[in-house]
Amino acid sequence: MKNFGIRYDALYKECMQLATNSRSTIVRFGSVVVKDGKIIGRGWNVFANQKKLGKLPIVMGYANHAEVSAMNDALNNGYSLEGADVYVAGYFPNDNSLYIPRDAYFTCTRCPTYFDRYKINSVSVPLYQRWSRLDVSEAKESAKTFMGRSQERRIAVGKTHFSLDDVLSA
Repeated sequence: MKNFGIRYDALYKECMQLATNSRSTIVRFGSVVVKDGKIIGRGWNVFANQKKLGKLPIVMGYANHAEVSAMNDALNNGYSLEGADVYVAGYFPNDNSLYIPRDAYFTCTRCPTYFDRYKINSVSVPLYQRWSRLDVSEAKESAKTFMGRSQERRIAVGKTHFSLDDVLSA
């Protein structure tokens, strides 16, 4: 497992731990928002039930992605998102295999709109050894390649033989 060094990264482990809170049956993501070296927001993909979750500044539809949930957490706690960085990581619950793209891809077609609106600086996705940082314009360009059947494409681009246990036990 020497080519899987990111499993020791504290932000990666935090994102993966947060992802375990999700109830998605397809892919579970966790996310943190970092500003000035401090985590200011935490989230996971979740149904956007405002009666249960309270007032949400951002509602994507019936479900919020992990990135948006982390942004909501920061906003609800009084933080500005301007200049912040988003980190996101996930796994496939059917077999607990990890989602780690082989290259620097951002696969979400919807979140970059919110990154722009709230002046997020960058989004980072895990690679085997490190985070890959994309500015918002790079994330938008990358996401365009995942329009339509994005779940199938996400599996093809990022499914690994490493498991959630490999991260949480490291």
